[in-house]
Amino acid sequence: MTSNISKKIFEKIWFYLIFIPFLIPLGPEDYINWYKDFYTGWMEISTILMALSLLILCMGGFFKIDKAIFFLLLYHIVFLLITIFEQHTITNGFQKLLSTPILILYMNEKLRNNFSNIVNIIGNILLCDFVLNILVFNEYFFRGLYDVSNHDIFLGHVQTISILGVLGIYIGYDLIRTQKHAIKGKLLILFSLSNMLYSQTSTAYVAVVLCVLLFLLSKNVNLRVSVVKHIKMIILCVFAISILLLFLAYHLQNTGFYVEYNQLFNSRPVIWNLGLLAFFKKIFLGYGAYGIQLKPYWLSWQPDAVGFNYAHNTVLQLLLDGGIVLLICFYEMINSCIDNIKYLQTNTRFWVYSFLTVLLIIGFAESITDRVYFFIFLTIMISEKYNKYNESENKDEIKKIIK
Repeated sequence: MTSNISKKIFEKIWFYLIFIPFLIPLGPEDYINWYKDFYTGWMEISTILMALSLLILCMGGFFKIDKAIFFLLLYHIVFLLITIFEQHTITNGFQKLLSTPILILYMNEKLRNNFSNIVNIIGNILLCDFVLNILVFNEYFFRGLYDVSNHDIFLGHVQTISILGVLGIYIGYDLIRTQKHAIKGKLLILFSLSNMLYSQTSTAYVAVVLCVLLFLLSKNVNLRVSVVKHIKMIILCVFAISILLLFLAYHLQNTGFYVEYNQLFNSRPVIWNLGLLAFFKKIFLGYGAYGIQLKPYWLSWQPDAVGFNYAHNTVLQLLLDGGIVLLICFYEMINSCIDNIKYLQTNTRFWVYSFLTVLLIIGFAESITDRVYFFIFLTIMISEKYNKYNESENKDEIKKIIK
């Protein structure tokens, strides 16, 4: 009995040590010199430990890969090969190209038998992050260190909070379905929404509004069924709208409407146009991870500024990172994730598909693939069939898939 308790405690500590560096607040790196090296080193150690764990499972013949996980890996393998081909190195893309796919594999393997435990641990980390960000290390208590108007908060740059917030709401939804963690799930959703509002970013506001609308509209059974039935068409429309926004930015720049369009999207069209000009030079394979630096006109006022790789649009980010080839891989990856849970109960799929759609809409103005949070979301989504609180509409089929 004591041995089993000790084993469970060790397992929990192990999972915390593995997952924390991927969800650790990034804000302190701006004023603590050693902080970035600290969490980067921790992440590298975590990656090695996960890789060794997976290797042991492979050698024992216990390792399995879901079809959707294969597509997630294919996306990262293609991204890796493009980066090596274009840059002859992966020095700047360690997390994107190596740590993230290993985390995806490891999480999926552990979620098979420990879904509730893993989701609970990730929820605990996120809840701690959100509480510290808004109640402790906020701009009111730490003036001079954190300033929302300058995009500096404890969690990192404000542009990532919308993605992290939706991840928190999704995990909160999963926790609510368990009687044991229902209160924690509600708190996580509350703090996720509060942090998105605190960040004062347009994408966070849009995400909050969309999540509230989803809650109100979810009472309509016909709507839930319609979303589930037409989810692939909805996702295709989201991609089309994102491409249309880029198209308009490029073709309106020499017209009288450009100023209003640029203001509507908070100067992002300027960045989009720079990115599109770069994309037209390398249409098929792009530049690889961190392979190009965009330098809008306002950075000319800073002599030392080298630009940034963040495209502020997911489709454009994919085109810059890996051209049309990587964009196609990404689209197929999303479709595979959708198919992977098609036998779950309609209500579950409605919420999971809705959260995915909200993230892709955030991708109109943010690069959701730039951080690991989006891939943590997809991995949990893919593994929903291992959640014992889910019900399948075709139990024989879901058992077959799990086997």
